Amino acid sequence: MNVKTPILELKMIKKRYPGVQALNGVNINFKRGEIHGLIGENGAGKSTLIKIIAGVTRADEGTILRNGKKIKITNGKDAYREGFSFIHQELNLIPYFNSMENIFLGHTYPKNTLNLISWKKLKEKTESILDLLGIKVEINKPVSKLSPGNQAMIAIARAFAMSASVFFMDEPTASLTDDEKERLFSVIKSLKSSGATIVYVTHHLKEIIEITDRVSVMRDGEVIGTWKKSEVTEDMLIRNMIGRK
Repeated sequence: MNVKTPILELKMIKKRYPGVQALNGVNINFKRGEIHGLIGENGAGKSTLIKIIAGVTRADEGTILRNGKKIKITNGKDAYREGFSFIHQELNLIPYFNSMENIFLGHTYPKNTLNLISWKKLKEKTESILDLLGIKVEINKPVSKLSPGNQAMIAIARAFAMSASVFFMDEPTASLTDDEKERLFSVIKSLKSSGATIVYVTHHLKEIIEITDRVSVMRDGEVIGTWKKSEVTEDMLIRNMIGRK
Protein backbone atom coordinates (compact mmCIF):
# COMPACT_ATOMS: atom_id res chain seq x y z
CA MET A 1 0.00 0.00 0.00
CA ASN A 2 1.42 3.38 -1.05
CA VAL A 3 1.29 6.01 1.70
CA LYS A 4 -0.36 8.34 -0.82
CA THR A 5 -3.18 5.86 -1.45
CA PRO A 6 -6.42 7.34 -0.06
CA ILE A 7 -7.70 5.57 3.03
CA LEU A 8 -11.16 5.68 1.43
CA GLU A 9 -12.16 6.34 -2.16
CA LEU A 10 -15.54 6.22 -3.88
CA LYS A 11 -15.81 5.99 -7.66
CA MET A 12 -18.87 6.64 -9.82
CA ILE A 13 -21.35 6.03 -7.00
CA LYS A 14 -24.94 6.17 -8.22
CA LYS A 15 -28.17 5.85 -6.27
CA ARG A 16 -31.70 6.35 -7.51
CA TYR A 17 -34.92 6.50 -5.54
CA PRO A 18 -38.34 6.57 -7.22
CA GLY A 19 -38.39 9.80 -9.20
CA VAL A 20 -35.08 11.05 -7.79
CA GLN A 21 -31.47 10.53 -8.87
CA ALA A 22 -29.93 11.04 -5.42
CA LEU A 23 -26.34 10.35 -6.50
CA ASN A 24 -25.20 10.70 -10.08
CA GLY A 25 -21.67 9.34 -10.33
CA VAL A 26 -19.97 10.58 -7.16
CA ASN A 27 -16.16 10.55 -7.16
CA ILE A 28 -14.41 11.48 -3.92
CA ASN A 29 -11.43 10.39 -1.86
CA PHE A 30 -10.33 10.89 1.73
CA LYS A 31 -6.68 10.96 2.72
CA ARG A 32 -5.12 9.37 5.77
CA GLY A 33 -4.80 11.83 8.66
CA GLU A 34 -6.83 14.68 7.18
CA ILE A 35 -9.91 16.63 8.18
CA HIS A 36 -12.10 16.67 5.07
CA GLY A 37 -15.11 18.97 4.90
CA LEU A 38 -18.21 17.88 2.99
CA ILE A 39 -20.79 20.54 2.21
CA GLY A 40 -23.81 21.06 0.00
CA GLU A 41 -27.36 22.32 0.16
CA ASN A 42 -30.16 20.09 1.44
CA GLY A 43 -30.83 17.44 -1.19
CA ALA A 44 -27.32 17.65 -2.65
CA GLY A 45 -26.67 13.99 -1.78
CA LYS A 46 -24.51 14.21 1.35
CA SER A 47 -26.78 12.09 3.54
CA THR A 48 -27.26 9.43 0.87
CA LEU A 49 -23.50 9.17 0.36
CA ILE A 50 -22.87 8.74 4.09
CA LYS A 51 -25.66 6.14 4.34
CA ILE A 52 -23.99 4.09 1.60
CA ILE A 53 -20.64 4.19 3.41
CA ALA A 54 -22.42 3.25 6.66
CA GLY A 55 -24.17 0.29 5.06
CA VAL A 56 -27.62 1.75 5.73
CA THR A 57 -28.44 1.76 2.02
CA ARG A 58 -26.71 0.25 -1.01
CA ALA A 59 -25.45 2.01 -4.11
CA ASP A 60 -26.93 1.01 -7.47
CA GLU A 61 -23.54 1.39 -9.15
CA GLY A 62 -19.98 2.29 -8.27
CA THR A 63 -16.92 1.13 -6.36
CA ILE A 64 -15.67 1.70 -2.80
CA LEU A 65 -11.94 1.32 -2.15
CA ARG A 66 -10.29 1.02 1.27
CA ASN A 67 -6.53 1.58 1.09
CA GLY A 68 -6.73 0.95 -2.65
CA LYS A 69 -8.59 -2.36 -2.35
CA LYS A 70 -12.20 -2.84 -3.39
CA ILE A 71 -14.57 -3.49 -0.49
CA LYS A 72 -18.25 -4.27 -0.21
CA ILE A 73 -20.43 -2.64 2.44
CA THR A 74 -23.85 -4.22 2.77
CA ASN A 75 -24.63 -3.44 6.41
CA GLY A 76 -23.41 -1.63 9.51
CA LYS A 77 -21.18 -4.52 10.56
CA ASP A 78 -19.24 -4.23 7.32
CA ALA A 79 -18.69 -0.51 7.94
CA TYR A 80 -17.60 -1.17 11.53
CA ARG A 81 -15.19 -3.87 10.39
CA GLU A 82 -13.59 -1.41 7.94
CA GLY A 83 -12.99 1.05 10.78
CA PHE A 84 -15.72 3.55 9.88
CA SER A 85 -17.48 5.36 12.72
CA PHE A 86 -20.47 7.70 12.44
CA ILE A 87 -21.21 10.47 14.92
CA HIS A 88 -24.57 12.14 14.36
CA GLN A 89 -26.48 14.88 16.15
CA GLU A 90 -28.31 12.06 17.95
CA LEU A 91 -25.34 10.50 19.72
CA ASN A 92 -26.88 7.11 20.59
CA LEU A 93 -25.46 7.11 24.10
CA ILE A 94 -27.14 5.16 26.91
CA PRO A 95 -28.28 8.04 29.18
CA TYR A 96 -28.17 6.16 32.49
CA PHE A 97 -24.73 4.63 31.78
CA ASN A 98 -21.67 6.57 32.84
CA SER A 99 -18.87 7.61 30.50
CA MET A 100 -16.84 4.43 31.03
CA GLU A 101 -19.80 2.18 30.31
CA ASN A 102 -20.74 4.13 27.18
CA ILE A 103 -17.19 4.24 25.83
CA PHE A 104 -16.73 0.48 26.19
CA LEU A 105 -20.28 -0.56 25.34
CA GLY A 106 -20.09 -3.81 23.37
CA HIS A 107 -16.52 -4.51 24.47
CA THR A 108 -15.36 -7.32 26.72
CA TYR A 109 -14.69 -5.65 30.05
CA PRO A 110 -11.33 -6.32 31.74
CA LYS A 111 -11.49 -8.88 34.55
CA ASN A 112 -9.71 -9.15 37.89
CA THR A 113 -8.21 -12.27 39.50
CA LEU A 114 -11.68 -13.32 40.69
CA ASN A 115 -12.95 -13.18 37.08
CA LEU A 116 -15.15 -10.21 37.93
CA ILE A 117 -15.25 -6.90 36.07
CA SER A 118 -12.22 -4.85 37.06
CA TRP A 119 -13.61 -1.35 37.35
CA LYS A 120 -10.12 -0.15 38.24
CA LYS A 121 -8.70 -1.38 34.92
CA LEU A 122 -11.72 -0.04 33.03
CA LYS A 123 -11.23 3.36 34.66
CA GLU A 124 -7.55 3.31 33.69
CA LYS A 125 -8.39 2.43 30.06
CA THR A 126 -11.02 5.16 29.96
CA GLU A 127 -8.68 7.77 31.39
CA SER A 128 -5.96 6.73 28.94
CA ILE A 129 -8.24 7.33 25.95
CA LEU A 130 -9.61 10.59 27.32
CA ASP A 131 -6.10 11.86 28.10
CA LEU A 132 -4.89 10.94 24.61
CA LEU A 133 -7.72 12.92 23.05
CA GLY A 134 -7.48 15.79 25.53
CA ILE A 135 -11.02 15.19 26.83
CA LYS A 136 -11.90 16.22 30.39
CA VAL A 137 -15.19 14.85 31.76
CA GLU A 138 -16.48 13.33 34.99
CA ILE A 139 -16.34 9.68 34.02
CA ASN A 140 -18.55 8.34 36.83
CA LYS A 141 -21.54 10.54 36.03
CA PRO A 142 -24.45 9.21 33.96
CA VAL A 143 -24.02 10.82 30.54
CA SER A 144 -27.51 12.32 30.85
CA LYS A 145 -25.99 14.61 33.49
CA LEU A 146 -23.26 15.82 31.12
CA SER A 147 -23.51 18.86 28.86
CA PRO A 148 -24.21 18.31 25.14
CA GLY A 149 -20.58 19.15 24.45
CA ASN A 150 -19.28 16.54 26.88
CA GLN A 151 -21.72 13.97 25.51
CA ALA A 152 -20.26 14.60 22.05
CA MET A 153 -16.78 14.02 23.48
CA ILE A 154 -17.88 10.67 24.93
CA ALA A 155 -19.31 9.62 21.54
CA ILE A 156 -15.96 10.43 19.91
CA ALA A 157 -14.04 8.56 22.63
CA ARG A 158 -16.31 5.53 22.12
CA ALA A 159 -15.56 5.51 18.39
CA PHE A 160 -11.83 5.81 19.14
CA ALA A 161 -12.04 2.88 21.58
CA MET A 162 -13.56 0.82 18.76
CA SER A 163 -10.33 1.40 16.77
CA ALA A 164 -12.11 3.53 14.18
CA SER A 165 -9.79 5.05 11.59
CA VAL A 166 -12.32 7.15 9.66
CA PHE A 167 -14.75 9.32 11.64
CA PHE A 168 -17.82 10.75 9.92
CA MET A 169 -19.21 13.71 11.86
CA ASP A 170 -22.61 15.04 10.81
CA GLU A 171 -23.29 18.59 12.08
CA PRO A 172 -21.32 17.87 15.27
CA THR A 173 -21.58 21.43 16.64
CA ALA A 174 -25.36 21.75 16.26
CA SER A 175 -26.12 21.88 20.00
CA LEU A 176 -22.80 23.16 21.32
CA THR A 177 -21.82 26.47 22.90
CA ASP A 178 -18.89 28.42 21.47
CA ASP A 179 -16.60 27.10 24.23
CA GLU A 180 -17.73 23.53 23.55
CA LYS A 181 -17.08 24.00 19.83
CA GLU A 182 -13.50 25.02 20.56
CA ARG A 183 -13.05 21.95 22.76
CA LEU A 184 -14.52 19.75 20.02
CA PHE A 185 -12.14 21.23 17.44
CA SER A 186 -9.23 20.50 19.78
CA VAL A 187 -10.34 16.86 20.10
CA ILE A 188 -10.77 16.56 16.32
CA LYS A 189 -7.22 17.85 15.86
CA SER A 190 -6.03 15.25 18.39
CA LEU A 191 -7.75 12.55 16.33
CA LYS A 192 -5.99 13.85 13.23
CA SER A 193 -2.64 13.78 15.07
CA SER A 194 -3.27 10.12 15.92
CA GLY A 195 -3.52 9.37 12.17
CA ALA A 196 -7.31 9.23 11.93
CA THR A 197 -9.31 10.69 9.05
CA ILE A 198 -12.26 12.94 9.88
CA VAL A 199 -15.05 13.62 7.39
CA TYR A 200 -16.76 16.76 8.67
CA VAL A 201 -20.28 17.38 7.33
CA THR A 202 -21.74 20.79 8.13
CA HIS A 203 -23.48 23.84 6.72
CA HIS A 204 -21.34 26.18 8.84
CA LEU A 205 -18.82 27.46 6.32
CA LYS A 206 -16.75 29.31 8.93
CA GLU A 207 -16.13 25.95 10.63
CA ILE A 208 -15.09 24.41 7.33
CA ILE A 209 -12.52 27.13 6.74
CA GLU A 210 -11.30 27.00 10.33
CA ILE A 211 -10.77 23.28 10.83
CA THR A 212 -10.57 21.34 7.56
CA ASP A 213 -7.59 20.53 5.35
CA ARG A 214 -9.67 19.99 2.20
CA VAL A 215 -13.30 20.57 1.36
CA SER A 216 -15.59 18.90 -1.21
CA VAL A 217 -18.78 20.51 -2.47
CA MET A 218 -21.78 18.41 -3.50
CA ARG A 219 -24.52 19.66 -5.80
CA ASP A 220 -27.31 17.77 -7.55
CA GLY A 221 -25.97 14.35 -6.56
CA GLU A 222 -22.38 14.97 -7.65
CA VAL A 223 -19.13 16.14 -6.11
CA ILE A 224 -18.42 19.17 -8.24
CA GLY A 225 -15.01 19.93 -6.78
CA THR A 226 -12.48 19.41 -3.98
CA TRP A 227 -10.13 22.16 -2.83
CA LYS A 228 -7.46 22.76 -0.23
CA LYS A 229 -8.54 25.07 2.57
CA SER A 230 -6.06 27.69 1.36
CA GLU A 231 -7.89 27.82 -1.99
CA VAL A 232 -11.39 28.61 -0.71
CA THR A 233 -13.43 31.47 0.70
CA GLU A 234 -16.99 31.45 2.02
CA ASP A 235 -18.24 33.26 -1.09
CA MET A 236 -16.51 30.79 -3.39
CA LEU A 237 -18.03 27.83 -1.52
CA ILE A 238 -21.51 29.36 -1.62
CA ARG A 239 -21.24 29.99 -5.37
CA ASN A 240 -20.28 26.38 -5.97
CA MET A 241 -23.03 25.06 -3.70
CA ILE A 242 -25.77 26.95 -5.51
CA GLY A 243 -24.26 26.78 -9.00
CA ARG A 244 -23.52 30.44 -9.64
CA LYS A 245 -20.32 31.88 -11.05
